[in-house]
Amino acid sequence: MKNYLEAHRKRALSMREFCSAYGISRSTAYKLMAEGRLKGVTVGAKRLIPTDAAEAWLASLGNNAPQNLAA
Repeated sequence: MKNYLEAHRKRALSMREFCSAYGISRSTAYKLMAEGRLKGVTVGAKRLIPTDAAEAWLASLGNNAPQNLAA
């Protein structure tokens, strides 16, 4: 079962999912992408954040991670 779940986990998050999961606003997310600190891709009219890019961004924050993620 574990291999099935790993194989079928989300590889990218919508902008809404990313902002909700990481506790930041859409404007902040777009600013991070414009600065090159967060990688995103556009598919049609939809912006996606690859999960590995989201985790890399979070790791780059070190001790400055959003408070709702500290645990």
